[in-house]
Amino acid sequence: MAKKITILTSKGGSGKTTTAVNLSAALATQGKRCLLVDFDPQCSCSDWLGYTDAEEQSFILDALLGNADISDGIQQTYLDNLHLLPCSMHLFQAETHLSNEIANDTLLSMALEPVSEQYDYIVIDVTPTMGVLAYNAIYAAKNLLIPVETSYIAMRAIRSIMKVVELMQQRRDDSISIVGLLASRVDVRQTSCKQALELLDNHFSNILLDTFINDAVAVKDSVAYGQSVICYKPKSKSAKQFLDLATEIDKRLTKSVKGKKNAA
Repeated sequence: MAKKITILTSKGGSGKTTTAVNLSAALATQGKRCLLVDFDPQCSCSDWLGYTDAEEQSFILDALLGNADISDGIQQTYLDNLHLLPCSMHLFQAETHLSNEIANDTLLSMALEPVSEQYDYIVIDVTPTMGVLAYNAIYAAKNLLIPVETSYIAMRAIRSIMKVVELMQQRRDDSISIVGLLASRVDVRQTSCKQALELLDNHFSNILLDTFINDAVAVKDSVAYGQSVICYKPKSKSAKQFLDLATEIDKRLTKSVKGKKNAA
């Protein structure tokens, strides 16, 4: 059964899609069979990985409504171990189409169930807007990775995410948890960035990951080549950071799974 993780943030520009694409690629290069689910109607993951037909299909929405088999929409990427479930702008209509569905925050979880045995990891990139799509992604994965841009504005957004997670735990599933906060777009030359890192460590040390991601040109350039930075510049500092992130996430989730089995 695949370990699932949702990349969640309530603020754009925090490195959400960058984290989703490069974490998925890192896991794949480390030998893990990985499915990247583009669950953001802005289609950034699909665009990044060169899926040009996303605008013409409404596949994910059809699968959520039970009108399509999700396995039929999965695409092979440039990495053998990495598959993509692409998205389209049709998903902007989800709030309308899913509003009358019973237990509408469980639909993604049910849609992914038939393919879960085929992968070691399923990584979900979801819209930063808190609504039915975000609630589906949270419920489907249970494990949440929250990228945090090292700025004061982004720091304030953490509280709102924490509140959403707390309510989901209380009302839907108490096994939902934050795997870690990921400091992203880090530039230690800036005083404000250093101060933000100190605040993160002071207030969230129990969930702050050891790995952090620098704000690097190589990551931005890799988008134009339709690749992760790991494949675009494998010897770069950014590539190493994402490989370290994959290792740290894998250790945390493996430990969590073993803990739950022992508790049972």
